[in-house]
Amino acid sequence: MDRPIQTFDIKESPPSEAWLFAQEIHGKPIPRIVSSAAQAKAKRDELERLAQVSTSHASELRKLQIAEVEARRQREVLEWAAQISVGAEAKLRALQLKEAQERDAWRRVEQFFEGHSFEIVEWDEADHQKAAAS
Repeated sequence: MDRPIQTFDIKESPPSEAWLFAQEIHGKPIPRIVSSAAQAKAKRDELERLAQVSTSHASELRKLQIAEVEARRQREVLEWAAQISVGAEAKLRALQLKEAQERDAWRRVEQFFEGHSFEIVEWDEADHQKAAAS
């Protein structure tokens, strides 16, 4: 019986490996885990598609693009300030560490999901009959 793939909506960080392991032990299906970055990309792709035919979606896409430009600008300012300020350097280092930890956590979750998403197939002797010896 094929079950539909469930997704786990992530707002900040992935579920812990302990939570995933507990799901496995309890026999509960492990949902397909979708990172916030993947969700944002999918949303943007959908907005770009809909913006071609809808003015409200085009407006929403423009707002998203403006927010992305502002986020990039703030990151560039922080990187520039880190060259001349110890406080800004510490903020940048903390931000880079957090980003690295999140990437590592997502990598571990994806590996866990990949390793446990296959279905175990029982061996059926009827499907593998030995050839009759002549």
